[in-house]
Amino acid sequence: MSEASAMLNIGERVIVDDTIESIEVHPYLPYNNSFETNDEVRIAINRQDIIVYPHESYLLIEGKFEKDMQIINNAMAFLFQDVRYELNGVEIDRTKNCGITTTMKGLVSYGTDMEHSLESSSWNIGKHKVIVDKKNDFSYTVPLSHLLGFAEDYKKVIVNAKHELILNRASTNEHCATVAADSTPIDVTITRIVWRMPVVKVSDREKLRLMQYVENDIPIPIAFRTWELYEYPSLPAGVDEHVWSIKTSTMLEKPRYVIIGLQQERKTDKKKASCKFDHVNLQNCSVYLNSQCYPYDSFNTDFSKDFMALQYNAYANFQRSYYGKPVPTPLMSINDYKVHGALVVIDTSRQPDTFNSGIVDIRVVMKFTKDTPTNVAAYCLILHDSMFEYSPLTGKVRKNN
Repeated sequence: MSEASAMLNIGERVIVDDTIESIEVHPYLPYNNSFETNDEVRIAINRQDIIVYPHESYLLIEGKFEKDMQIINNAMAFLFQDVRYELNGVEIDRTKNCGITTTMKGLVSYGTDMEHSLESSSWNIGKHKVIVDKKNDFSYTVPLSHLLGFAEDYKKVIVNAKHELILNRASTNEHCATVAADSTPIDVTITRIVWRMPVVKVSDREKLRLMQYVENDIPIPIAFRTWELYEYPSLPAGVDEHVWSIKTSTMLEKPRYVIIGLQQERKTDKKKASCKFDHVNLQNCSVYLNSQCYPYDSFNTDFSKDFMALQYNAYANFQRSYYGKPVPTPLMSINDYKVHGALVVIDTSRQPDTFNSGIVDIRVVMKFTKDTPTNVAAYCLILHDSMFEYSPLTGKVRKNN
């Protein structure tokens, strides 16, 4: 209908959507109150008579930083080694090396329109102060969609099921902040963690419709894109090319997007932020799925001359191809990209029919304009499809391969 036709359609029926009566955010607490390094934190929702909406759930994390520390971007995620979500006791999704994974994913996903809304989650790229009071106490709300691909992509309610969120604390707190000297300790105390889950109350008519799924035990599909991180702890020094064999993938878990990040001495040097990625004079990065190469042409990057237009363009267009955003709003300018997060984004979503059967070998080939220095770690974040089904009556959860 054109704008003029819409103006003249004075008899158009008004539709009021009253299927949802209310959405209340309920707090759920862990079994234990110990949040020290290496501790496992379990938070369960055992009530099956409620309808929950995990997509908009979030974690409330409170604690205290010691003095003389500079909190880094995405600090809360670096406090946890991995996060996993279980439905009826079956693992649905897991994010390993939570700090690195969510930082890489966030840098390519978030836009300038989200900068301020993310500050309460400890997310900043050096432009804003983090929320810490004069006594160094902190309180952050971290969306579950920031931590898990399941929570980001699956935007439907879940009925008649048990939920459990498991957080494994990192073995050290040293990666969530920086200090002026390596001898200065980085101490963080978490005093409280709460999982706040939206509970949806629907109209009687809608409740009857949803209960038909339960009574008939109709399998409900859960489709999302999971984030799988691989690490190369130390690239060979003094080489200008390196081939990294990542994994052999199944048909469903073929990579749709591959994101490569490099870090130099950020694990061992407390003065360097673990949330930043270094270009290390990377000239080109290619992904091979069997013999198919992505991208077709070389980036031909030279950071010493600020020749990085093609590589930055691939980063900026991620929002368009991954989220279908007509006009991307990349979080980092081209200068921020060079300083904060020189990530290589490679779109592998379009693949030959031959990949639909059998297995796919994934390799990454990196070329450098200069020989690689020592202590360079490489990270490969693979975004691939994941599909589950759950039966709301019997509680069975099955992964589709």
